Amino acid sequence: MFKMEYDNKGLSTLWMLPVFLHQAQVTVKIRGSDYVFNTYRAFFNLIWGAVTEGRFVSRLEKAGVNVNEWEKGPDKWNGRRAFVLVNRRRGIVFYCRSLQRDMPVMFSFMDVGFSTGDMAPLGEKNTVTISKMWDANEPTVLISVNFVGHPSRYREFLERIADLAHRPVDWGREFESGRAVVKPVRAELYVRYDESRELEVRDAIRGLYRRYGVWVQIRENRHEGVDPDSVVYNGRSEVAIDGLRLHIKTYRRQRYKHPAETPDDHPKVEVSVYFGDGASWDDVEWQLNKAGSLLASFVSAIHLEESLITGWDTYPTAQFEPDPLIVRGIIRGELEEVVRRSVFPSFRLGELDKELLLRLSYANLDSQRIKRVAEELGVPLRTLRYHMRKLERLGLVIKRRIRRNQWIYMMNVDALRDSHKPKVERDILAIVEEAKRNVVVPAEIVNDERLETVYLLVCEGYTTSKALAKVLGVSERRARWYLTELRRKGLIDYERVGRYVRWRPLPVPLASSVGVSVGGEVMKRR
Repeated sequence: MFKMEYDNKGLSTLWMLPVFLHQAQVTVKIRGSDYVFNTYRAFFNLIWGAVTEGRFVSRLEKAGVNVNEWEKGPDKWNGRRAFVLVNRRRGIVFYCRSLQRDMPVMFSFMDVGFSTGDMAPLGEKNTVTISKMWDANEPTVLISVNFVGHPSRYREFLERIADLAHRPVDWGREFESGRAVVKPVRAELYVRYDESRELEVRDAIRGLYRRYGVWVQIRENRHEGVDPDSVVYNGRSEVAIDGLRLHIKTYRRQRYKHPAETPDDHPKVEVSVYFGDGASWDDVEWQLNKAGSLLASFVSAIHLEESLITGWDTYPTAQFEPDPLIVRGIIRGELEEVVRRSVFPSFRLGELDKELLLRLSYANLDSQRIKRVAEELGVPLRTLRYHMRKLERLGLVIKRRIRRNQWIYMMNVDALRDSHKPKVERDILAIVEEAKRNVVVPAEIVNDERLETVYLLVCEGYTTSKALAKVLGVSERRARWYLTELRRKGLIDYERVGRYVRWRPLPVPLASSVGVSVGGEVMKRR
């Protein structure tokens, strides 16, 4: 089913993991017109009157509606009282909670077996809810589509009810007119695993929370109808990875057998992603890939691939690749080594900044933990918070509110990827590496990476404090301080050109240098 390899640390790496696509939700808001709602609301009342009282039959037949396809359904649907109409040929249940004129109407789409009398829905409930609201004093129709599969499938379910009513609904015209606003809301992905690993999965969710989490909830639910000492462990957590907030949880269905008798009795691991306002379809695809990568990484980190149960669930699947950084973050101590090996812009980070990053690589920090860290490091709490804000501005740390006046700080995993570093940082590193091949590095600054970087940039033509501040991402005041330090050491000097102060490197004595440029290569002196 998937290819698997192991590195020298025994860490399993799944090239591609098949993941089931669970529930997705998309909303469509049609402004300035209530035609769609009025059409389906009136159609329900007509069909209900024809089925229960024999009214409106001729009117519906003139409109081309076959009343004989419809029948009255049960008095309850989804556990609540409802007025239910059933069309077995089309596999549709049409219902509402009240016969009042402005109440929402809902469609449920059923599986093939439904036509033989089986009332079971297609795995999960595929529903379309059509309601009416007033927004900015104009009528608005809100359509919520909940279904199994990729979020882009929402149009399929709307097309299934396009020719259902007594008067047609042209969805193409609604979307092309610009009145319809589509908003992807959420999507869920999951895998099913053997119940013997449930306790281990719960602990792994707790470990994932320690490094990336916003909150966590671990529950112990006793099995019903079995030994009272038997316990099933359910856990869920919200994590922030690459700027996204994802929910990961493990759970079972409400009425399961213990021990499991069918594959459906075994638990799932599920990741939910909420797309947010203004998300385009490209954003949806990117966020889905991140959610699938998190789930694949979780499975890979705890070697859960050996316990996956496949061939039972009939949901559509998609292939996702694990993220090595997330895998290392789940494993204790691995992410700290990645942070130590990462090349951060030394001119922006001090020793305290690096220490905070190392602590964040081990566990996230909330308000209480930050106070303890300040006591351990012997620095004022105000100073520590300033450095946290600095790391947040640099994109190395993510800050999230967990309660009214409480915040949590997490490592931004993207900052550890060279390919995701800002272009400015990649340009600086390239400039500095090129300059080192041609410029003699003075011994006075060989142990100070910041001053060495500024000196090499001056040698490469960044001769004003404004230009240096822009390329380094620091304030002009800080850039002038670096230049003053280099001048005090006798390495650079300045001259006034009109309104500007331009800096230039001074000749470096051969004895004070740590290398000389010979044919474009630096030869070290002893």
